[in-house]
Amino acid sequence: MTPQGDMDSLFLKPDGRRIFLEWYDGMLGRLDVPWEARYVRTRQGNTHVVTCGAGDGPDVVLLPGLGTTGVGMPAVLGQAGRRCRLHVVDVIGQPGKSAHSRPDPAGPGYGQWVADVLDGLGIAKARIVAFSFGSWLTLALASQAPDRIERAALAIPAGLVPMTNDARLVLVHQWLRATALRDPDASRALNRALAAPGHEPMEDLVRMTEITARSFAPEIRPLWPFDFPGTSPVRVYHREELARFTAPTLVVAGLHDRLFPFESLARQAARVLPGLVEVRVDPYLGHVPSMDCFDRTVDRILTFVCG
Repeated sequence: MTPQGDMDSLFLKPDGRRIFLEWYDGMLGRLDVPWEARYVRTRQGNTHVVTCGAGDGPDVVLLPGLGTTGVGMPAVLGQAGRRCRLHVVDVIGQPGKSAHSRPDPAGPGYGQWVADVLDGLGIAKARIVAFSFGSWLTLALASQAPDRIERAALAIPAGLVPMTNDARLVLVHQWLRATALRDPDASRALNRALAAPGHEPMEDLVRMTEITARSFAPEIRPLWPFDFPGTSPVRVYHREELARFTAPTLVVAGLHDRLFPFESLARQAARVLPGLVEVRVDPYLGHVPSMDCFDRTVDRILTFVCG
């Protein structure tokens, strides 16, 4: 893994750090709700958290997907910030301002890190909103310390079923193309490959992909379909590991999700999540959201976690 606490090792030279941070701070400037930023200390190094929204609302923790930062979706933050106090966590080793540490996905490091973040935020039991890899992080915590989760909304979640190998190859190919070409067309092609057919991906996601491709070393271990030396695919969690995870849980699946097909995802969620309340299949959702489903999906998630 990369050194603990190293905040620069994954930025591409020579201008990656500058390009990314200028974009990041610009996205914060677009927020239409009050916000503040801070660092919390964890065993993996400092973790950057942006807290925004209603001071009298419930505390909600947002864990974003692989290769993204929640700050890149100001519309989500604004919508959530009017209903709760949202803590947007920059995942270690991913684009953001957190330490560039990448623990072995097969070990306990990521689950321990999420628990450390909650400790730093002073949250004993968390309401969690998680997307894709963020859902895997939530399940990592649930397998180790299920009592730390009050309720969870897992959108297009990793960690319940294996990613299809066809989707892995498409994703790796498109991501490497976007990284090599570093232009908006390649970034748009990547997002279109993961969106529902006939629906345009959200512009903020396209722009975030373009920026991260130009500035940040990608993490492809979780996408790799084989366990070669030095790689470790993101593991799937089993029923016995999640038997004590009884917190109410919403799963949002995409009818057109190429990475985690909704039929197998729904079946597995019913098998392994004792607290499952609902599997909601959005007919306009791929693994990347479009404007057609954005407001409806976010509203359902916030209604579930905020009450």
